[in-house]
Amino acid sequence: MKGSLAVQGIKSLVSQLHPQLPLHPRESNRLFNALTSSFRQHLDEVHPRKAGEDGVQEPGPDGKPKSPKPAFHSSATFADRHLQSVLTNPLLAQPSKADRDFANAKADLQKDSSKDPITLLEEYHQAGAATIPIAALCLQTLQDTVKNLPTDLRMKRIQSHGAGRRTLLWLWRSSLYKIDAFTNSPNFMDPWAYFMIMEDLEEYLWEWLRLDTAGKDVQATQGSRSRRTVFPEHRWKGRLLRSMVEAKLKAPFTEKRSADAALNTFFKACDMKLNSQATEHLRTFPLAAAGTAIHRRLVTNPERYIRTSPDHYDQFLTSIQSWSSGSIAELEIASLRLWHPRRPTGQPAYTLLRRILLPPSQIADIDRVVYKWILPPNHAGKRGWGYRLTLQTASLLEEEGLHREAAWLEQQVSEYWPEMSRQNAQQVKEEGARIRALQRGEDEGVQQELDPKESFTTFTAPLRS
Repeated sequence: MKGSLAVQGIKSLVSQLHPQLPLHPRESNRLFNALTSSFRQHLDEVHPRKAGEDGVQEPGPDGKPKSPKPAFHSSATFADRHLQSVLTNPLLAQPSKADRDFANAKADLQKDSSKDPITLLEEYHQAGAATIPIAALCLQTLQDTVKNLPTDLRMKRIQSHGAGRRTLLWLWRSSLYKIDAFTNSPNFMDPWAYFMIMEDLEEYLWEWLRLDTAGKDVQATQGSRSRRTVFPEHRWKGRLLRSMVEAKLKAPFTEKRSADAALNTFFKACDMKLNSQATEHLRTFPLAAAGTAIHRRLVTNPERYIRTSPDHYDQFLTSIQSWSSGSIAELEIASLRLWHPRRPTGQPAYTLLRRILLPPSQIADIDRVVYKWILPPNHAGKRGWGYRLTLQTASLLEEEGLHREAAWLEQQVSEYWPEMSRQNAQQVKEEGARIRALQRGEDEGVQQELDPKESFTTFTAPLRS
């Protein structure tokens, strides 16, 4: 007995000096199953389960199963549920290595604000821990530090960091451009494309877009592709083009209040797609994401791009049929025509709204998606977009002398958007009239530099991204 106690004392001392290593996952599961089985067996002995708990209905006097009654829950059942809730509690979940690395990278950047974020990314790459989320964090951190600087100083700071070039080298060395996280991460792709363009390295992006480089994790089915179908393995090309366009919808490209730089980039991609003869991956180049990004900016914040070239605007209108279709394309064209730099008109939007603003049972199947865009349930921001679209159309129809059509739309506004105030409606109409006056150059008293806080960005257009 004394020997046994001595052995136990030695084991206790050893365990304090050298704590037991964590069990192997298989051993952990085996121990867990043994404990839970023993626990349930003990409870079932003290509190036997009822037949109803095991999904078995007791037979009645006539031999037929009794009608179901409220289940009687034994202590074993409650113990099962309690144990399950404890084991599935998020507080007990162990973060993955990638999550821990991301948290550490975020802490490193916060601890030393003077540290070059891209240097941190390269250090994590050397340690084999760099990921797309960490790269996105580093790029966004750097972008935040330069975005409020004067243009000249901002450009010098961007050139000195070389974030776009260094991140491109990291992408190629790590081969992470082949995974879905690269394709599906605008948080990474947007700032990276911005830095590449600011560093005059845009041509490298175009060369990459021309390559037949596919994501290895995405498989495409050869048998069921239509003319408009995007090859999944080349979807990253459309996302990258959208990021390039987004970069050129910001300063310094828009300092003259024009979207021409972004449109030129989009037209170059269109030409690359249309002029490809036998190169399959270019003939299926996805344009919709970039086209939708431009459309959203032009219709939700027309004053910021008020000096866009009318020829460019018309060319973009014409291009919509190549990357959109059906009533969706009709909505995109109609909403753009409201803000045409030289020839705005509300008639296409009125034609569409006349067909859409009906009881749901009367909406044709082809228009149901558009109906949900204009009148999405329980979403104030998106409902605000449809509300403004309808009011702006009514306002422009008044200017065009179509008073009866304008009155019909205003009646629909009060019916479909009762939560919006009459005062707000007047503000929306006056804002549209003011922008059109600027476009025509007929109102010399209107302030030329418009306050960005009074823009259409208050509402987000419910369009594809």
